[in-house]
Amino acid sequence: MLNQCILTGNLGDDPSSHYTPEGLAITHFNIAFKSSAKKKDANWIKVSCFGNLGLMIILEPPPKYRGRIILTYKLTCTYILRPDGNRIS
Repeated sequence: MLNQCILTGNLGDDPSSHYTPEGLAITHFNIAFKSSAKKKDANWIKVSCFGNLGLMIILEPPPKYRGRIILTYKLTCTYILRPDGNRIS
């Protein structure tokens, strides 16, 4: 089963980073993309990266505002067990 997502677009601003009290790096940025070549309005996705991925984004040559970015990742699903015994995602 293929469980992968690829996002391509332009950065809406420079990535911002901070650390949790435990030392985990968190990096936030926005990706702008067009759903078709004919549309002029951009769609936006807010992205947060944690841990090593967050560090790689800010320590490698950091992407700049309006720079092209490609993000590939695996999707995960979290289940919550309800009191009646049913699982929801």
